[in-house]
Amino acid sequence: MYSFDLYKKRLSVNELTPEIKQEIEIESIKYHLDPLLITAIIKTESDFNPLAQRYEAAYPYLYSVRELAEIVGCSKDTMTAAQKTSYGLMQLMGALCYEKFGFRNWPSRLFDVKINLSFGCRYVRSIIDRGYEKPDEIYACYNAGSVRRIDNNTLVNQSNVNRFMVNYNEIIKKK
Repeated sequence: MYSFDLYKKRLSVNELTPEIKQEIEIESIKYHLDPLLITAIIKTESDFNPLAQRYEAAYPYLYSVRELAEIVGCSKDTMTAAQKTSYGLMQLMGALCYEKFGFRNWPSRLFDVKINLSFGCRYVRSIIDRGYEKPDEIYACYNAGSVRRIDNNTLVNQSNVNRFMVNYNEIIKKK
């Protein structure tokens, strides 16, 4: 096992640690959010793994790739891949962070719990400010960018929303 694998295994605890819980509280207060909602989003998106990442090759919404590559100091291909990857506890898309939050750093910084939670909570706040108030609608937007319905009023990301609602209800019961 490589040393990075040992490091990753040690940090990938898949549980709500006191440190993560404290940061959730801080960011939830800062953005006037329910910390249980944020906890449920994190549980659903990364299962509390601060090093979670997922590459989405078909992700179409890229932001100023050439300019950002120059600013960050990487190749255009690296910046393209960085923007098509989701990072950390809240599985934030790189493109979202570069465009919406003005992030101008190497993408690995998005694994930082404080940065990740700050951007994630800002994004949730923006969803609520657009008029979505119910937890399932908030998560549908968080996960897919908007509340989009298909036949028989089913959400395009209904299975993810269902998983979120199970997590959200379990977290509420534990409180």
